[in-house]
Amino acid sequence: MFKGYDKYLVDAFMKDTGSPSKWVDYTDSSAFVVKRGRYGGTYAHSTIALQFANYINVNFYIHTLEEYQYLKQERVLQLGDPGDIKRSLTAGNYSLLVSAIFNQMDERLLSQPQPYKSRTPFQTEADMLNEIVFKTTAKEWRLANANKPANKNMRDYADILDLIILNNLQFLDSMLLQWDCDKEERKSILKEAYSFQYPILKQSKTIKRIQKLANSVEKIK
Repeated sequence: MFKGYDKYLVDAFMKDTGSPSKWVDYTDSSAFVVKRGRYGGTYAHSTIALQFANYINVNFYIHTLEEYQYLKQERVLQLGDPGDIKRSLTAGNYSLLVSAIFNQMDERLLSQPQPYKSRTPFQTEADMLNEIVFKTTAKEWRLANANKPANKNMRDYADILDLIILNNLQFLDSMLLQWDCDKEERKSILKEAYSFQYPILKQSKTIKRIQKLANSVEKIK
């Protein structure tokens, strides 16, 4: 029997004077919060509140469960899908990278057609960035994670930190393409940029908050 339980039983069942406030006083419980005065009330953890609804009335319990699920779904809508949060981080600068590749695509296909027969410039550029940030290509990740949903890719499972760095590298890569840097030079510069950014951004409180937000939505879902 835990602290204060025997005293509460006396009040609740022998004196019929039990109350949430007495439960808190006797047991030092953190499961209830009792606020007195105007606009006060008794607040409990959601699990306790749902069980209490079941004690009151079964129909009321079912109704409460339905409303609780609805509120959780609404919260997901307000916070957003973590997959959308993550994809949005890399979507903006990707358009810059695509534009830079388009600007040079015709010249490349005319002067160096062989390397681009089986793989487009978009794929080779994306593979280079993925290898720098995630240490693997999209195809390699898919083979190693065949059990993952087909509509998801490694960016959906990546940390916010990696996606923010990827976003930065996409912008830098688009500029390097505009400046006619060859692939090996771009790769070297991008690797150096990754090594510079990672330890600094890893300490960012803002990035940690965004990661916490994405994690909270995943738990709700």
